[in-house]
Amino acid sequence: MQRKLERNLLRFSASWDICIGLITMFAYYPWFEEQGITAFQQVGRYDYLNSSLVGMISKVVMIVALATILIGIISWINAASMKNNKIEKRIIYWLLACVVIHLLIYDVIGIILYLVTFVIYNSRNKALKMLKAKNSYS
Repeated sequence: MQRKLERNLLRFSASWDICIGLITMFAYYPWFEEQGITAFQQVGRYDYLNSSLVGMISKVVMIVALATILIGIISWINAASMKNNKIEKRIIYWLLACVVIHLLIYDVIGIILYLVTFVIYNSRNKALKMLKAKNSYS
């Protein structure tokens, strides 16, 4: 069985992750840092700025962005190395890990993309198992 649909869905999911990571890194991170500093200055809480509370939270935002880009790159590599007519456990575990990670960062579109890919991949695996069982009895 061809894995073209799964490959394309995984590539699309990887592209989504890379785009979201880049948007977070170059658009959300600077905006968040600027808005956080402005909010503390308006309230007159310079002691929080000195302890760099905004800086620490901004670093977490940057780490999430980099992790999302890394997930996208690894997903793209997995899509390229996916083999036809073979059940690969590493792909199953990777897709499941991506669903859980996207649940943690609350990326709804990412959850849907990886979940659909996971379901289709496992459906094809079930069909492959049934086909192999049928051929072994013949």
